[in-house]
Amino acid sequence: MRTSRTKQKLKNIIAKHWPRISLLLQDKIPSYVFKSFQNILLCRTEKLGCRVYRCPDCGKRFIVHHSCKDRFCSSCGTFKTDIWAAKTVYMLSSIAAKYVFLTFTITKPLEKLAKYNKKIVLNLLFKAAWYAVRSYCHKKDIIPGMIAQLQTAGRWLNWHPHIHIVLTFGGLLLDHSSWKNISLNAKSIGQRFKSKFLQLLRKEFKKKTLITNFKSYKQFNKFLDQQYKQHWQFDRSDPIGRVKAVILYISRYLLKPPISDTRIRWFNYKTVCFTFKDWQTHLKKDYCISMLEFFSRLIHHVPITSFHMTRNYGLFSSKSKTKLLPKVQQLLPPPYSVELFVKEPKKNFRERTKDKTGKDPLICPDCNTELLLEMVYVRNQLTVTFDELLSRLRDPPNKKSSSSN
Repeated sequence: MRTSRTKQKLKNIIAKHWPRISLLLQDKIPSYVFKSFQNILLCRTEKLGCRVYRCPDCGKRFIVHHSCKDRFCSSCGTFKTDIWAAKTVYMLSSIAAKYVFLTFTITKPLEKLAKYNKKIVLNLLFKAAWYAVRSYCHKKDIIPGMIAQLQTAGRWLNWHPHIHIVLTFGGLLLDHSSWKNISLNAKSIGQRFKSKFLQLLRKEFKKKTLITNFKSYKQFNKFLDQQYKQHWQFDRSDPIGRVKAVILYISRYLLKPPISDTRIRWFNYKTVCFTFKDWQTHLKKDYCISMLEFFSRLIHHVPITSFHMTRNYGLFSSKSKTKLLPKVQQLLPPPYSVELFVKEPKKNFRERTKDKTGKDPLICPDCNTELLLEMVYVRNQLTVTFDELLSRLRDPPNKKSSSSN
């Protein structure tokens, strides 16, 4: 039977089919994938606990569920992504600079190598991308600002690691005296990226940290030489004045699963059907795969524990942001037409919910009085359902026993 109207479709797929699929794929699943899926299934349930609020006037109690805060959870990741996008747009809009959007990809054989050496090879993608941009810009005597974000999924949920980059169109002169715009040669930067990435792979092979089928360095080096001769896709956009759309584009799958609930059309015991966008016709098409294949692809996109999927470099790095960015803001003050956030994006549950729904979740809807925090239940402390908890709080067991006596 097809299921198409269920909310949180991905969570429902994991809840219904992960137990049996995990048995089939057990040897191929890293431990962090099990942990992530367990967090998603426990999100906003009694197992993670809750906070109980009470109205001081009418005495009504309200429960706020604890979320899992997992990066692969659709609901939790949305909040974190919105915060990151708002902070990044605020930072980029604080200077009157234009930006260029770059995309770096690698060949299919190298994608396969990255699949079995994720943490090492994906880190090398970031290092090679920053080296390519930095070396190119330093020849022009400037310090650029760069934000790099890794995406691992293709349109069909296939393994396709690539780097998206938002780069300043120009940079601060090395002596910090003025700002200089330069024309960026995507081919030159791409060649630097290619050479550096392969060079870093050779170093890792010599350290014996890579899992490969190559028995000698000579064989591995020959393989990399063949990849160097292949076509690598490097894309560059025209200079962009407003960066909000670009940031929202690259943040879609930053802290969320690589497939949204809206893309999942239907699923049953054997099959999952979801949509993808055909970039040639710009039309949405259906793509159906088996449930086993769906999970086989999905688990490869679960973020590695403590692995940063987005990183700031140059003027936007944590070291330079406090020293060099204020100088750039003096040289390139933002015009009044630039839309700026007055404050940092709101982070706590109350402020986010109020902004999203227009209602304060900690105000009693009947009395219009601010709710008071009565008690907090932490993970695995609550052994009853939320409804049972509210029932017990209304009619404590001691009160029932004393009335019967």
